[in-house]
Amino acid sequence: NCGTQKKFGFGTVCMKYLTFVCNHCKSSHQAISHRCKSLTMSSWTDAEVLQLKKAGNDLARATWLARAPPPGSGGRPKEGDH
Repeated sequence: NCGTQKKFGFGTVCMKYLTFVCNHCKSSHQAISHRCKSLTMSSWTDAEVLQLKKAGNDLARATWLARAPPPGSGGRPKEGDH
């Protein structure tokens, strides 16, 4: 769901996709061995910060969801689903 939401306050970044994710999605990513970093509790290099500035949820949404059905159809979760 984080890829379909435009809200602030996510405290974790999935490093594989350089996206901000909620705690529910963080757990899902970690379950499949994706590295996640806390915004406040992790150390960040300048290179990682620059990568995140260039990528982020908007780029991921445009890349991965460009041809996906609308939220709530075709198996995609809708807002509030968990």
